[in-house]
Amino acid sequence: MPLYPYAKTLIKSNLIQISLGNKVYPVAIGRLTDKQYNDINLYRSKIKCPGISDPEVLYLGRHHCQSRFPDGYDISDLYLQIENSMSANSVVVVGNKMTTMENRVLRFDGYKSNVRDVAVLELMARRPNPELFSVIPKEDIKPKDINEYLWPRLDI
Repeated sequence: MPLYPYAKTLIKSNLIQISLGNKVYPVAIGRLTDKQYNDINLYRSKIKCPGISDPEVLYLGRHHCQSRFPDGYDISDLYLQIENSMSANSVVVVGNKMTTMENRVLRFDGYKSNVRDVAVLELMARRPNPELFSVIPKEDIKPKDINEYLWPRLDI
């Protein structure tokens, strides 16, 4: 799912507003690829759940912030997690409790880890659209547990 050209601005704006304690609204950040969209709907039809009818992905950001800010990640990190996990190369992985998209290409997180970013999708709350609920950087060493950066941090 390539992100829309303006997605970075919308994502960053929501994350800043959340960090300030302000209310935010869902924003459209991109679209699932045809394969990702079809894979999700195929699985949902197998378990007799309604599919998604619109491949446009929405993002609020509240849960993503609440999950990753305490780990020491900043807004730039959260954006990079989104960008990587929601790429056109990401594959749909469906479990008993959640639907995710995983980019199996490792990404150096700027700290000490090569991570696999996994996007957690919420498929019912914002129907007919999927919502990017959060991103999990698998196999990470949390920044709060590291004393120094390995490379200069650049603001996005």
